[in-house]
Amino acid sequence: MKKLKYIIPIFLIILLIVIYMNNHKEVDVYVNAEDTVSPVIVLDRENVVLARGNEFIYDINATDNIDGDISDKVIKEGNLDINVPGKYEIKYSVSDNAGNKSEIIQHIEVRDELKNRTSSLDVSFLLFKRWPKLCWENSQ
Repeated sequence: MKKLKYIIPIFLIILLIVIYMNNHKEVDVYVNAEDTVSPVIVLDRENVVLARGNEFIYDINATDNIDGDISDKVIKEGNLDINVPGKYEIKYSVSDNAGNKSEIIQHIEVRDELKNRTSSLDVSFLLFKRWPKLCWENSQ
């Protein structure tokens, strides 16, 4: 009888542990947030003027709020011939993993030659025109 007195509480404790283990289950909860934000395309310059024959480097970056840097997914449409003067449009587009899409257009003008706003003759004229005044101010 003494043994039964100890066996029954041990049995009840084991039974409670087994019941607790069977009722206590881990539940994994997955939250599927919908990505509705389009990627952002950033150009170095939207409007570019080049002298004929000058090299043009496409500097473009694309980022997405979920996917991060997706610059390698940018698709370029349009052709640019740096040896033929004219106006060109290059369209860049990119999509993120959720299918959100962005586009941007870059306008490029190729000219025969670019005219400087101030020629060397103009600079010399301005310098020598002010030279006496500069000398007078600095001597006092």
